[in-house]
Amino acid sequence: MAKFLNRFESTDALTRIILDAERQLILISPYIKLNFDLKNALNTHLNKPELEMIIVYGKNEEDNRKSISEEDFKYFQSFSNVSIRYHKRLHAKMYANDEQCLITSMNLHNYSLKENIETGILTEYKIVNSLLSLVAPKVFSDPLDSQAIHFADYIIEKSTPQFERKGKKESSFFGLFNSYSEGEVTVNKSRTGYCIRTKQQIPLNVNHPYSREAYESWSSHGSNKTYLEKFCHQCGGKNASSFAKPVCIDCYRLNKRR
Repeated sequence: MAKFLNRFESTDALTRIILDAERQLILISPYIKLNFDLKNALNTHLNKPELEMIIVYGKNEEDNRKSISEEDFKYFQSFSNVSIRYHKRLHAKMYANDEQCLITSMNLHNYSLKENIETGILTEYKIVNSLLSLVAPKVFSDPLDSQAIHFADYIIEKSTPQFERKGKKESSFFGLFNSYSEGEVTVNKSRTGYCIRTKQQIPLNVNHPYSREAYESWSSHGSNKTYLEKFCHQCGGKNASSFAKPVCIDCYRLNKRR
């Protein structure tokens, strides 16, 4: 069932979605700047490795620090089970937990929360309802509920991981009871990389180490994956590189130690 929300109701719904999350919390916003109230709500989950938190931000391809502050990026890294992801074309704002999804005009940003006139649609996704919809879809199904959460999953799938730490699930007493412990960092990337031809700042992605213009030039001349370029994709240092080997030896060794 969907519900229309005004500016103040949208803010309250966002806070409640954060506080009520038990297994998963999804925060999708092009711009992120946390205020005191949001941090207070998020702090309730700091020591809960059983809760999977997924943050997706976007925009500002050349310097995506404008989309999320260094302080907030490091703050999210302190959670036990977290994935921080980036999508350069992100404009959607969606916030979801196990049972609710807020589709809104509101960024996860202090200015949006305090100053802008925002609206939102709150959907509720209940496991019981989803089971009933299989039995009598015309009576019990609410397509907006499932469409919203499926589209959130689509955004996550299409985004690029910047930092990930996965909580470890541990079983006891013949697997009847589960406990969780803090996992190791599995992905830990700088958010900004460098074009290996021009040193222009671009998102760090070893599968796409060129800026758009440099890629078009490279591909128009045969897409030679071993053609020597000038800069390391990760640190920007002046080192021989190529599409096949876009990072310098120092960055390669650093990545292996992580």
